[in-house]
Amino acid sequence: MLGTAPTAASSAATVGAAGRGTGPCDPVPQPKGHSVLHRLHDRLGLRTTPSIFFVSAALIVVFTAAMSLFPGPVQGFFGGIAHVLRYRTGWFYTFSVTALVIFAVGLALSRYGRVKIGDDDSQPAYSGLTWFGMLFAAGVGAVLMFWGVAEPINHYANPPMYGTDPESDRAAVEALNIANFHFGVHMWAILAVPGLAFGYFTYKRKLPPRVSSAFHPLLGDGIHEPWGKAIDVLSIVATVFGLGVSVGLGALQINSGLTYVYGIPMAGWIQAAIIAVITAVGLASVLAGMEKGVKRLSYANIVLAVALLLFVLMAGASMDTMRAIVESVGGYAQQLPTLAFFNDTYGGGTWSGDWTVFYWAWTVTCGPPPSFGPVAVRVVGFQLMGALPSVVDGREVPE
Repeated sequence: MLGTAPTAASSAATVGAAGRGTGPCDPVPQPKGHSVLHRLHDRLGLRTTPSIFFVSAALIVVFTAAMSLFPGPVQGFFGGIAHVLRYRTGWFYTFSVTALVIFAVGLALSRYGRVKIGDDDSQPAYSGLTWFGMLFAAGVGAVLMFWGVAEPINHYANPPMYGTDPESDRAAVEALNIANFHFGVHMWAILAVPGLAFGYFTYKRKLPPRVSSAFHPLLGDGIHEPWGKAIDVLSIVATVFGLGVSVGLGALQINSGLTYVYGIPMAGWIQAAIIAVITAVGLASVLAGMEKGVKRLSYANIVLAVALLLFVLMAGASMDTMRAIVESVGGYAQQLPTLAFFNDTYGGGTWSGDWTVFYWAWTVTCGPPPSFGPVAVRVVGFQLMGALPSVVDGREVPE
């Protein structure tokens, strides 16, 4: 979603365009027609469904060109749509994501939580630690490093909850609760539930690793027809633009940090260079494969995150930090029922649209890649509760 992790995202977007094969990740035999798309597909050596790949690419190129040539009108048009979605239908986002959390927990605790995502005799491809590392790296990144600090400070100065005075003790407690809410079980439910659907239909039902496969109960074999292809095109385009937001904001945040620490100016060419480095690292990770690329990069990400945590803990007010960590867990649990349905009704939904709805919509666009990649082979309950998170090891739970 949310980080500068085009690693699992890029690989999943590539795989997500795959068509019908003999196995969930097998190459797709394409008809040897004489169409331009198929000839170009074969010449490029792609392992995709030509119509899905080229239509997705065309839409992305057309939008990018339009935004470059006519930034004002394009931004105004899509900005109007975004305004309606964030401030007029924000209540639907709030309710739907909370419903996802309830569904995920209920499913994990039910008898269906013991169903294995894969063959009956299959074992997890990666250990629990490796799985968590890849999930964490694909799900959160620069957004947590930056907004994990900036968000509670903002809410402390501008508390959204009714009757809370700015910069008060109550505002400090609520600020941490809100930040935990935005990075807690709700955000991960948006990733865990699609991941479960993709994993089940790919590794259990042996359908193509495409988003449309999750709609098989509704569309049947129609997932291979125009409706199914339209779902895949939409998911790929949304994912690319969601990653664009992630990488773009990540570059701005990195540039801001470099400016503050080293005095490096805020400039477009510096941000472009940062994006190029991020893209190069992500591309190298994808080309190296899941085992040598994504896995190792995820390990490095976790190590750096833990190192930063230890540095803050050792260099800062250690006792106050530990007290705050323990206290904020209880505060988050106590205020979760309120925050789960909070829509800023008496503020016209402005705060909710600026923060909560933006987070949820952003996570939805980035949901397929990070949720699809690390899902195999797990147990349903482990996949859901592990992402929320849980300490149950899927390898020890029988079907």
